Order: sequence, then structure tokens, then C-alpha cells
Amino acid sequence: MKNITIKNSFLSPILFFYFSGFFLLLVGLCFDFSTLSSVESIYISDKFNKANELFYHLKYILISTGVYISLFSIFIRNYLCDLNKVDFTISFLIFVTLLLYAISSQIRYFDNDEYEHLHNAWMMLEKTIPFYSLKFTHLPFLEWIVVFFMKLQGESILIIRTMRLFMFLLSCGSLFFVYHISVKLFQTNRHGLLSVLLIICNHVWMEKSLEIRPDNIMVFFALISFLVLIYYYETRKKIFLLSFIICAILSFFGKQNAAVFYFGIFVVFLYQLTLCKKKPAFKIAVVSLVTSAILIVVYLVPKEFFLSLGFKHLIPSDIKFWPTRFLLQIFEKTPPVFIFFVVQLFLYKNVKIIIPIFKKYLFSISIITFLFLFLMNRPWLQEMLVMIIFMSILGADALVRFFNRRSFIVCILILLAIAGPLHSRIIRKSILLNKTMTRDMATTQTILDISEKNDIVFDAYGKAIFRHHPLEPQYLLYFPEKFSRTKELKRSKTKYLTKDDDYYTRLPVNTLKWFKNNFEQTTANKNIFIRKELQKND
Repeated sequence: MKNITIKNSFLSPILFFYFSGFFLLLVGLCFDFSTLSSVESIYISDKFNKANELFYHLKYILISTGVYISLFSIFIRNYLCDLNKVDFTISFLIFVTLLLYAISSQIRYFDNDEYEHLHNAWMMLEKTIPFYSLKFTHLPFLEWIVVFFMKLQGESILIIRTMRLFMFLLSCGSLFFVYHISVKLFQTNRHGLLSVLLIICNHVWMEKSLEIRPDNIMVFFALISFLVLIYYYETRKKIFLLSFIICAILSFFGKQNAAVFYFGIFVVFLYQLTLCKKKPAFKIAVVSLVTSAILIVVYLVPKEFFLSLGFKHLIPSDIKFWPTRFLLQIFEKTPPVFIFFVVQLFLYKNVKIIIPIFKKYLFSISIITFLFLFLMNRPWLQEMLVMIIFMSILGADALVRFFNRRSFIVCILILLAIAGPLHSRIIRKSILLNKTMTRDMATTQTILDISEKNDIVFDAYGKAIFRHHPLEPQYLLYFPEKFSRTKELKRSKTKYLTKDDDYYTRLPVNTLKWFKNNFEQTTANKNIFIRKELQKND
């Protein structure tokens, strides 16, 4: 099959890509298209004007796509200059898919968890909560990053745009390391490209990779640590082992669930030591020492300490649910990853990796992260990111072997069958759907405009990023129907109320009745209400 060579010369496609991205970035930075279309023109009535909304977001869409295209052109120059037709097609589909992600990052609606992390960072700046506490649900690495950007930008809804772009670029960085891991282990460019394509065409990645979540930081450093572990096995240089440990710590600081990923690695390490015919004394001594130290720490340190690190999701509770509904959802919407991974399980001996032990690492991590879902109280989609990534790396190998024996046309049809449905869902759900970030950003901005610094705002969803909540720091209502702090709420000096379609309507009847009797709609925003008695005092 004839290769497609992209020459790195003047007026080459690479330079065209690079300067196109730079031009889009420049236009986005220099022009504010929102002046052509205000939020009011989008929601002037119950009818929704998608054209006006596009202009409202266009500035940041251009910035996001401009940065992405420029970076992708650099990747092409360094890694994709000489491709056959199949690999070129895979690369093109990756480019288009990530372009849709870049656009979606500046339009897609906000999850309440994203607002929680932004508000927590603001509370840190306001000294309402400390920068670190064992009582935090997650280790606050993400909040520290948000604090850095908030320091630069102040109280501005620009933080939403900035952090969404940051998370998109972070996810691209994770994909870059996935590509390197796959190429390093399987020794072909196609393995790396198909691994990336399978990941970005998966339902979990579409839903969670763009969101402002600690999971994405955890995944980023976990992948770096796995790559440097490969380098350590190749070279046996201590610098790579040290880098592995540092990245493991950073991954754990991203989110404590990284422990599951490293447990998958530890299982294989123990397997290695157990089956090794010659067991060096120093290795046994080290393992014994570490094991003893762990047992002593577990025995001496109170159980509450480990729970406060964020492992409460392992303790049975009345709000537990099984991961089956999400797993079925993934299989229904994007089945290729599971299909190809199961194929690899049955064809285990056919999986050829340059460093044999890493075949066990890949399977161990994939299976353990899958089984761990059944131990958790609430295994949401984001808990499945690591599982999907490593299943995709293994699944890509099955797909490569299949492609090697098939014609170009068959390969193209399969690639389109993988990417096509995902493209349709991104466009329909993240871009065309009326439930975008526009209405939420308008609410956040309006609260910022009409309220004073010390005004208290009740918001079940978390849109009032820069205002205090009457029930903070534990203010977010994951299960509104179980809300039991109405008396505490009534005693508070809550001045504003924001309504949303997802959480507010699920509050208990007595709470909704109190809101109805004591708050009235503002003229600034139909989703924002002001307390009647406080309005009279003003």
C-alpha cells in the first residue's frame, strides 16, 4: 500500500495547518463576537436561537480550535509525516474528532461537579475553607490549579472558559502519552493511532474528558508514570524509577482513586517476584519491609484517617448503586472497546508486546479497574476512565491484526463505523442541543452583577461560583430529594435563589413551598429570585 508523505517544506500542509491554527487563535483573541449576540437575544423568548448562540461563543471556539490545530500540526510534523492510506485515514478521523471536542469544550453544558470545584477554589481564596484538609472529599490539586487562574483573572466567568480549555489540552496530553505507550509496547505507529481513536470515540471519554474534574489530572499523571515505567524496564536507570514514584504521587494528588491503577501494577510486581526462580535477597527484603510498614501504619492510624482521604465510597451506604447501568450504556453507545478487549482475552497468547511483562500490566490494570467498580458505592462514568484507556490500548492490537489481513475499503468502513456515531452524538448533544453552557453562564454573570460581595445565594446546582452559599462548605446537593436542612436554610440570611431544571425541582415539597412563599422573580434573570423581606430592606 502506497504511503502518503507530508513534506516539511514551505507551503506544506503542516505549515498550512500551523498558520491556520495561529490565525484562528489571533482572530479569537482580537475580536469579541458576543457583542453581535447577547444572552438576551438567545433567550428573548421561549424559542431558542442557535445562530445567536454561536456568535456568543465564537470568540472562545476560535481560541480553542486555534490552539488545538497549531498543536496538532506540530504532532503531525514529528510523528505522522509518512503514513499509508489506512493510517492517514485514522489520523484524519482523530483530527476531526478532537476538533469537535475543541468546539464542544466551549459550548457543552456544565456538570454540577465542575461548579463545585470552581466554588471550592473561590472559597479557598476567601479563606472560607483551608487550602488543604483531610476532610476534603478529594485531594485539592485541581482546586489549587483553579486558584492560580482565579488569581490572574479575578471574579470573572472567564474562569469557566479557561478551565474548560485547560482540561481539553490536558486530555490531549493524556492521549499523546497513550500514543507513546502503545507505540513503545507494540512497535507500530498504527497501534498508537488506533488506541487514541478507540479512546476518543468512547462514550466515557466524550462525557468526562472535557469536564473540570480531578479524574483527568489523575489520568494524565498515571499515564506518564506508566510510560516512564516502560523506560525503566528498558534501561534500568534509577531516574525513571524516581520519575515513576513522583508521577504516582501527583496522580494520587489528582484523585485518590489512582490507588486502584497502581494496585493493578503492584499485583503484577508481586506476581513477578513470586514466580521468579532466583529471588534476590534485596528484593525480598524491600518487599517485606514495605509490606510490614503498610501493616503497621494501617494498625496504628485510626480508620477515620483513611476515610478522610476519600475512601468513603468503599464503605456500604444507603445510596449505593451498581455500575451495570453505565457499563450497559457504554456498550450500547460505543461497543468497540469492550468487543475488542474481550477478543484479546480469548486470544491472550496472540498479544505480542516488546516487553512481555507489560502484557500482564495491561490486562491487570484493565481487569482490576473493572472489578473495582463493583466495590464502589457510586461508580459514576468518570471512575471508568482508566479502565477504558487500557482496554483501548489492548483492543487496538486486535484491530491492528484484523486490519493487516483486510483490504483498504474494509478498513475504512470499520473506521467510519467506529467514529461516525460518536461524531453524530457530539454534534447533537454537545453543540446543537439547547442544554449548553449559555444559560448557566448567564445566571453566573447575572448573580455577579446584581449581588454584593457578602450576599448569600442558595443554588442547588452551584452556578453562583463567586458568592457564598448558606450551607457551605458542604453545600452541593447530589441527592436533592433527600435534602434535610430546611430549618437551617430558613435561619440563614439567604438573599438570592437560583433555579435549575435538574436539581431544584427535586427538592422536598416543604422546601419548595418555603422558597415559593418567600422569594420572587428578579427582572434581571428569570432563573434568579430575591428574598422578599430582604428586598424591602434594600
